[in-house]
Amino acid sequence: MTVNARMFLRALQGEDVLPLNEQLRAAVDVAVLSGELPAGTALPSVRELAVALGISRGTVVRAYEELEAQGLIVARPRRGYYSASISESRASTIGGGVIGLIDEALRAAADAGIDGAQFIQVLADRLRVQPPNGRRVAVMGHRGAELTERVAIVEDAVRDLGVEVIGLPYEDLATPAGAARAVGCEAYLVSVLETRQARELLGACGRRALMMTLSLRPDVRAVIGTQPSKARFGIIAATPEWAGRMLAAVRRVHPLRVPPITASATSPQKIAEAIGAADMLVIGPFAWPHLRRFEPIRLPHVELSYVPDRDTIERLRNRLMGGHEFRSSAPMESDRSEVSRI
Repeated sequence: MTVNARMFLRALQGEDVLPLNEQLRAAVDVAVLSGELPAGTALPSVRELAVALGISRGTVVRAYEELEAQGLIVARPRRGYYSASISESRASTIGGGVIGLIDEALRAAADAGIDGAQFIQVLADRLRVQPPNGRRVAVMGHRGAELTERVAIVEDAVRDLGVEVIGLPYEDLATPAGAARAVGCEAYLVSVLETRQARELLGACGRRALMMTLSLRPDVRAVIGTQPSKARFGIIAATPEWAGRMLAAVRRVHPLRVPPITASATSPQKIAEAIGAADMLVIGPFAWPHLRRFEPIRLPHVELSYVPDRDTIERLRNRLMGGHEFRSSAPMESDRSEVSRI
């Protein structure tokens, strides 16, 4: 197996949750973004990668075609695929946000009668009084309780390193203040499904992206796993795509002897059927707003929630400690068979 193939192997754990080509695409995406694959690096051939990872050649072809369409890799006739360069001039929401704030500060200084030389002196003085450490890590995601929980878990895992952990909602990165807050982090933890969105928003800062792999929250796994083997679940997701992923996640911790009822927000009739016929509801991320018309829901239910897994914490600590190998002693759940690239 080549070094590059090993690099991509970690993205193919839990392969029944996401299509394999999507997992492989995300792995290459993050590797190019973070600089693990410098521009011009030769990728394994389609046949080589398929054999090394135990997947079909068609899966590799689809992943490579998607990456080529995004401009992340280039195909060279008779030579294979190579990683592309990420242009410094690519539009960056973060860079634009910082420039916008500087422009506002310059206008405010001019209004206050402060000339250019005085402004630079004020800026230099402010830089001198900044905290001496100032190390930060960002956990990226959509605003909500789940992002807050992920930040708390990462914060607890790196507390001894004196690193500040912040949550970066994608919604905030669209504003100058939110974009400026994102500048200067040592690592940006990005979920596999959000690599495209993160790439567009982070721009050049995306070189410090770190793949965040997730597992079911332990208490959620315990609730689902302890249900009777013949319990019938109603799986309610925000989209049909999420319903399939949720079903795969539930199947890892419960035998599902009785076929579950899966429903998405696009099918209120199916949601009503699940509420009426299931023994327990499993509700996915972003699905609650679509259930308001059915409240109050008296059926036992659990919200599917994911947290950073042990591998993510170890990769992060390894980066923050300058590449030294680390095995966390923190009580993190680590059943690789349940890891979900969500």
